[in-house]
Amino acid sequence: EGISEAGAKSAEELEPLGKVVGQLSEKVQDLSEELFGQDEKIRYILENMPSGIVAIDNRFQILLINAAAQELLEEPQVGEGSDLFHLTREKAVILSCENALRGNVSTSFDVDMSDSTGRILSVSISSMNNRWIKKGAVLFLTDVTQKRMAELMRSEFIANVSHELKTPITSIKGFSELLSAGVVTDKTLQADYLRRIHTEADRMGNLIEDILKLSHLEAKDEKEKRPVSIEGVVRDIFAALQLEAEKDEVRLLEEMAHGIAYMAEYEDIYQLLSNLIRNALKYNRPGGMVKVSAVKEKGLLLKIEDTGIGIAPQHQTRIFERFYRVDKGRSRHVGGTGLGLAIVKHIVLKYNGELTLESAEDQGTAITILLPKQGLASAG
Repeated sequence: EGISEAGAKSAEELEPLGKVVGQLSEKVQDLSEELFGQDEKIRYILENMPSGIVAIDNRFQILLINAAAQELLEEPQVGEGSDLFHLTREKAVILSCENALRGNVSTSFDVDMSDSTGRILSVSISSMNNRWIKKGAVLFLTDVTQKRMAELMRSEFIANVSHELKTPITSIKGFSELLSAGVVTDKTLQADYLRRIHTEADRMGNLIEDILKLSHLEAKDEKEKRPVSIEGVVRDIFAALQLEAEKDEVRLLEEMAHGIAYMAEYEDIYQLLSNLIRNALKYNRPGGMVKVSAVKEKGLLLKIEDTGIGIAPQHQTRIFERFYRVDKGRSRHVGGTGLGLAIVKHIVLKYNGELTLESAEDQGTAITILLPKQGLASAG
């Protein structure tokens, strides 16, 4: 009985302790679940970030890597526990990691991987020191390909515009100085110089107008879209070019399915067709023809054909670039700004269309544009 009473008393004394242990156990469980939840959140955020993150220790072993980093470097099999050298062998990256590990030096730079992955990456590397990792480094990777390409295009565009404007400005300045100085007394020569000044001024005006059109298209400043009669636009363009076509002995032909209209800004459709038809006329030959056709076929199918001088294969992939000219001398002679086909490309992209080109030297060129059927409308 004495033993029994002592055991009961001992159990009573231990009961509060048991409750405390139970409570602690529940708290530990709750804390463990909370930590697991936090870990899952962090892991989810890391895996769904567009930027790549890689953490390494002082032996260049990968402690953490997310899917974005694997995708940006095109190394999906390289994971935690692997060596950094298996992920990348870019000298700038390895050297910067060494500087971060040895001297706590943070660096940021671009890595051009366009030859291997088609990308330009912005890389930021900094050292990492805490109670768990005595020495390490973190790499942040961001795809800046589009941004850098846009910056390059903008820089090239400014340089090209400056170059294109410099020539007419120099001509105007030179001719006007000769006239104002009274050096030229011959009336015929004076008239010729004035005509040249007028021509160069027109050229500058056309260039600036085309630059503004491109700027409008790139800014995506959309106006109200209305049904635009394709037949009506083509006939307006033909009427404006009739005298020029007769002078160059080129026939303008149309083959239109009646009543086709497209939901668009009138100016877009006019510029699209006008630039293509004018090009087909400029680079044609006496006795040639320019034919424009439009049908409903998986959308609005436009085709501009000519029997002109054609385009050599090496130029065909580049003629829609801004300021790209196959024959610079001839382009300037016929008054081209070098932006017409770039405007065409931007308009086609604006309406989510497709553009194809077929051409053979001395045989002619055919440019086909397919605009989505969703935009088809009634001309009435």
